[in-house]
Amino acid sequence: MSPVGEAFRRRCRMFPSLINCTTIDWYLPWPRQALLDVADRFLSTVEGLDEDAKKSISKLCCDVHMSVEAKSNKFWDELRRKFYVSPKSYLDLIEMYIKLLGEKRGELSEKRDRFKNGLDKMVEVGHVIVQSKKDLDDLAPVLVEKSKATDELLVVVSKDKASAAEVEIVVSREAAEVEAQAKEVKAVQADAQKDLDEALPALDAAMTALNSLSKGDITEVKSFAKPPEKVQMTMEAVCILLGHKPDWDSAKKLLGMPDFMEQLVKYDKDNIDPKKIKQLQKYVTKEDFNPTDVGKVSNAAKGLCMWCCAMDTYNRVAKDVEPKKAKLAEGLSFENAPSASLCPCVCSPSHPISLMSPISSEQRNAFMLAHIPVLLLPIDMQRLSRCRDLVLLEICC
Repeated sequence: MSPVGEAFRRRCRMFPSLINCTTIDWYLPWPRQALLDVADRFLSTVEGLDEDAKKSISKLCCDVHMSVEAKSNKFWDELRRKFYVSPKSYLDLIEMYIKLLGEKRGELSEKRDRFKNGLDKMVEVGHVIVQSKKDLDDLAPVLVEKSKATDELLVVVSKDKASAAEVEIVVSREAAEVEAQAKEVKAVQADAQKDLDEALPALDAAMTALNSLSKGDITEVKSFAKPPEKVQMTMEAVCILLGHKPDWDSAKKLLGMPDFMEQLVKYDKDNIDPKKIKQLQKYVTKEDFNPTDVGKVSNAAKGLCMWCCAMDTYNRVAKDVEPKKAKLAEGLSFENAPSASLCPCVCSPSHPISLMSPISSEQRNAFMLAHIPVLLLPIDMQRLSRCRDLVLLEICC
């Protein structure tokens, strides 16, 4: 609590023990020699100062402190207001000077380093400029040669613009024909896929049903002495497809074969004899010959019925899809074949720069160096390759 002002007086009146139970600790001012000794002691730890500078700074600190004490006493005499100057203030003055000296030295060191780095960069840039000028002088003859070759190429290209325009007309006409052919091919493909989508789910369901049959299911069908009518019809249809006589005795022999299920799974559905299909129609056209009705009598017969119906559906769809597949293949071959009318010289393998013949990377680089000027700009290699092909096309025509 500061002893200055009414607050200290009021607190002393409210709490008399502050006066009765305390002792005043008097801080007497230090003499001049003590101030000089203290300043010398603190400044002795500072590096970079010679003895004369330390003595001058110590004397300055002492003079400042003593002058402030004198002004404080004059302030009290004239205005009756006390300003306390203690030895601690003198110590703070010296510490503040040492701290400020360190900060200024750091700033000066940073500025010196920045200035040095700037000078190094300027020297480095100077070397780069000299080397760049040398490189440009070396490239000047090459640039002149390439510019001359480019001017010659531009003359040739300007002469062939008429031929290129005719080729463009032919290309546009054939592009329209190819687009129409592509639409037709797409329609045929969609139609064929639609037919296949009708047959393939039934075929997959039949194969799933076959794979679910066990030896017990086959034994169950074979154990019938006189099979139900629907089981009889199913086994006769299976016998027809597998090339056996359509009767129950042949069916029992067929069921007893160890590879019976393998014959069904690996059946050549793409090459079914038309006679077998004709005989099969006798069964598949009946209303009660369906997996639902047959499954009510025998679960094993249900899977075999699904297989017979799937073979009939697949054969019918395959007949419809086969012409569409041939038409689709014909359209795709037309779409992928190169057009000889587009540019006879380009499509001719014997032409020296034919697009039908492969072009090595050395030939491509030689052509580009001979006809494209050297540009000191970034280049899109994909677009440059397309431009090269167009230039080849125009020159060939």
